[in-house]
Amino acid sequence: MVSRTPATELDFALLSEATYRLADQPTHIGHKVASALGVIEEAIERYGTEHIALSFNGGKDCTALMHLVRAALHKYETSHGIDSRPLVSLYVLYKRSFFEIDRFVKQSVARYNLDLVEKQGPMRQGLQSFKQDYPQSQAIFVGTRKDDPYSSKLSAFSPTDSDWPQFMRVNPVLDWTFEDIWAYIHSDG
Repeated sequence: MVSRTPATELDFALLSEATYRLADQPTHIGHKVASALGVIEEAIERYGTEHIALSFNGGKDCTALMHLVRAALHKYETSHGIDSRPLVSLYVLYKRSFFEIDRFVKQSVARYNLDLVEKQGPMRQGLQSFKQDYPQSQAIFVGTRKDDPYSSKLSAFSPTDSDWPQFMRVNPVLDWTFEDIWAYIHSDG
């Protein structure tokens, strides 16, 4: 990944360039990155930058996804003459969170220019509260993979179940494996 210093915003131009360069590589991870960027770009085109959000809990899948989303957003904003703005990001807090993860999430706010919205869990309750406060959010990027529980039948664009707050769940890394996530995290993207 692009080198960075703690609590300093990343250079999104460099991040985007490195990520898209990786996507152009004829490698397994290059193909995975290209596919994920395609899903992210489609979501941005469908919903616009003002109607998207990121579900971010500090985990490896969400961290890889956050990096990919920022790369695609920079490309989109630059090509459309839009100033970069904070990315609305939902962090659902549970009773037993880890100090290190909470610290990493807070550091990511500065690095990735996030508008972090903290809501109490469980997830359904957090999403309901988020929907009330951010009704303009129509789609949420989620770091779900097919091998996660209850995820085998999802697609890249999957609406929430009817008894949940209504969002389009955007799953760019759905077809990634545990190994793919780590390969990306350790890559030059």
